[in-house]
Amino acid sequence: MSEFSEFIGDGFMTITLNVRTLLIALTLINLTFVFILLVFRSIQKVCPGYFYWLAAMLCVALTYGFAAWQDILPIFFAYVVVNTAALFASVFRLEAIKRFVGDQRFSIFNFLIPAFVLPLVLYFTFGQPSARIRNFFFTLPTVLLVWQMVWVLYKSYGKTQNIPARFLGVLLFLFSALSILRLFLWTISPPTDGILQNTALNLAAHLFLLFFDVSINVGFILLNTQRLSNDVLALNRELSELHQAIEQSPSSIVITDLDGYIQYVNPYFSELTGYSLQEAVKMHTRKLKSGEVSPAMYESMWGTIQSGLPWRGELLNKRKDGSLYWEFTMIAPIQNANAEVTRYIAFKENITERKRDEERLRQSELDGRRLNQQLQARLNEVTRLKAELQEQAIRDPLTGLYNRRYLFDFLQRELKLAKRQPKTLSLLLLDIDHFKKINDTYGHNTGDTVLQSVARLLQEFTRETDLACRYGGEEFLLLLPDIDCDTALQRAETLRQTVQETCVPYLDHRLSVTISVGLAVYPADGSDYAEIIQKADEALYEAKEQGRNRVISTAMC
Repeated sequence: MSEFSEFIGDGFMTITLNVRTLLIALTLINLTFVFILLVFRSIQKVCPGYFYWLAAMLCVALTYGFAAWQDILPIFFAYVVVNTAALFASVFRLEAIKRFVGDQRFSIFNFLIPAFVLPLVLYFTFGQPSARIRNFFFTLPTVLLVWQMVWVLYKSYGKTQNIPARFLGVLLFLFSALSILRLFLWTISPPTDGILQNTALNLAAHLFLLFFDVSINVGFILLNTQRLSNDVLALNRELSELHQAIEQSPSSIVITDLDGYIQYVNPYFSELTGYSLQEAVKMHTRKLKSGEVSPAMYESMWGTIQSGLPWRGELLNKRKDGSLYWEFTMIAPIQNANAEVTRYIAFKENITERKRDEERLRQSELDGRRLNQQLQARLNEVTRLKAELQEQAIRDPLTGLYNRRYLFDFLQRELKLAKRQPKTLSLLLLDIDHFKKINDTYGHNTGDTVLQSVARLLQEFTRETDLACRYGGEEFLLLLPDIDCDTALQRAETLRQTVQETCVPYLDHRLSVTISVGLAVYPADGSDYAEIIQKADEALYEAKEQGRNRVISTAMC
């Protein structure tokens, strides 16, 4: 057994080291790091690659534990289990580093390496026992896995030059180099007493192994600590930016407890309401009430937020100086990690100007509607007056019958229609007998009354398709479309008798009047309205010549 001695002060202490002691120390160190990692995990909730690294350390502890008692354990545990656990430790470390840097891909090839190496270890342990070849098939896959770890660290941290990552990468590279050196030494001079041989070289190798194993675990923890530190710094930056955003927000932000007492307000709240931060904190939100919002709205608001839902609405609030302002308010519950509501946060936007604009717009709309109503009334009046003017333009103002202007237009249309059909068209020209004598005897007012009475009789006498008009003075014209001469003659005689039997009241007297009628018929008496009217006028003249109060027709009826 080799012995290492060292002087401490003036005394002399002999410390005896052997490979078994170092292997047991490595086992205990890895189990200690398992405990450290569990504590680290409880502090840092998010730790990528944590489970893989934990599995790696357990595999390493298993490897060193079995290796420490290689000389008394069955050969299967002494060689096969030890080598397999060591390979899986390298695989788990590689996967832990990959997860840590953000590579979530599962490398099935790396997990197949132990499965490929295991049969070879079994063969060169039981079939053709050879420590040299067995060590060769164990070392090369280990170096391959370690180089992958170095490459992942270099690729992920090569640009940022993260110190813990570089430290861990250098350690892993040195570990791979020493593993190759160890393979070379074992090839040219294999140990005759296994890994427990207490030669100076074997002790030095295991001391280096102890140093590297501790350093690798420390490096991974430092890498996690660095990441945690970066996450904390990033979180602090985000919180600082969020705080600045809240402090500089152009909207009021208020945080209250569950009873409505204010715990925080941002500067804009103080600017808007006039309450400083010191005045606002511990103040109840009811102090902002204007008294002009219905209690039902506040009941709805509290019912909504107490049920865990956000509430939105418009509130009319009161400033410190008593002036009122409108706010669009959104209140949301704040929950803790157990989903319990602990506070309320309110985001408030000053909409006073918008409400004023809305009120002005509403008033403008009301004024516009009133103006439109007035304009519509005026338009209706203009339309009515226009209709009256149009009616007055075609009617006689005294009798209400159509005038000659309308008569000629109507007569031309009826003649065109009669020509297309073809059909007959009868025309009666009437004259009140001795009308001048009535005016001279009883006055023009009485004459007007007589004219109006005869006009009413004509209106009662005509059909919807007929046309009665005042032709001039005491003359009237009656147009009868689609009536032949005989029928027109009968209707004219009936009209004459009706007028004769009608008395016109005058003071205490009742005046009797008669009419003379001239009848002309289209097409017998002409092809245009001038000829037909001329024929009717000739027939009227003949009726007057024969003694008046009669109907004369120019056609052979």
